[in-house]
Amino acid sequence: MKEFIMHVIFGIILLCFVVFVLLSCKGKMRISRSKYKITNYSDESNWLVNPGKDAPKPVDVFYLYPTFYVGPEHAGAVTNFIMREGARINHASFASVYEKSANLYMPYYRQMNADYLLTLPPKDQERFMRGIPGIDCINAFIYYIDHYNHGRPFILAGHSQGSNTLLYVLEYMRTRPELMQRFIAAYAIGYTVTDEFLRKNPPLKFATGPTDLQVVVSWNTESPGLTVPNPVVNPGALAINPISWTTDETHAPKEDSKGSRIGLITNFEDRPHHADAQVNKERGVVVCSTVDPRDYKLPSSLFEVGIMHAGDYALYYYDLQQNVADRIAAYFNSKKN
Repeated sequence: MKEFIMHVIFGIILLCFVVFVLLSCKGKMRISRSKYKITNYSDESNWLVNPGKDAPKPVDVFYLYPTFYVGPEHAGAVTNFIMREGARINHASFASVYEKSANLYMPYYRQMNADYLLTLPPKDQERFMRGIPGIDCINAFIYYIDHYNHGRPFILAGHSQGSNTLLYVLEYMRTRPELMQRFIAAYAIGYTVTDEFLRKNPPLKFATGPTDLQVVVSWNTESPGLTVPNPVVNPGALAINPISWTTDETHAPKEDSKGSRIGLITNFEDRPHHADAQVNKERGVVVCSTVDPRDYKLPSSLFEVGIMHAGDYALYYYDLQQNVADRIAAYFNSKKN
């Protein structure tokens, strides 16, 4: 009962916060009143993937999909058809990387229009993201933990806007320190993770190897020699090499990669030894030199050729799949000692 009351209080605080955000942005941000209502995660229709409480594997992954909402408003409804179809494609194409080792839980959540959001200063971006998307994702995570997780160890994961909101879920976990005992790692891929964020959220730290635990894993992929701004890479961004799982600038050749998965839904092509990787600390990214960057160009004008946001998962799909398995094994080994 005490825990339930705490969650009710937390929900009220979140609701007050989103009202504050919306009022402070009056005249600047178009969001219909129907978008204000907090999403109900007891409704199974608000989950794209939900194995329920009796999931078969001993580990879970809670995953937040990247931006798919497009529309005339700056934030979309959780029932938006285009967003839901995009999330479905993302599940089949990339979120599936986690399903070999874990039970996948994937809620629908309300998203910001990225073409609007990414034109704003970073502080305004954060204020908006902590509103509607952040509130949905925290509430989805709370519902997952309290109704579906049943004490299993878990991984957090996302891409792009999903990784942005994942940072707020990590912040929420500080209010429930018992969860850290079951937390394996967070794959916040395709968005910025900084030392400043980690210092504010102990005991989180950035990953420095293939099997460290209670860490955040992140990278953003670019082509060599890029000088244009990357809209998802902010100052101080950290990156790990998704082939060697190191944070120095040593080049990992494509021959060391376990392979890429190119394509969408069921039309996949596995390409072994396709992508190389090298951390560029100055830009806070991973550089891939063995593919054509035009193949990974997003349609948005904010992402210029060379910003291979669409390749973050695809290029290192099988490296990531193996790393998830390795971190899970390391977690269970740590419990034997």
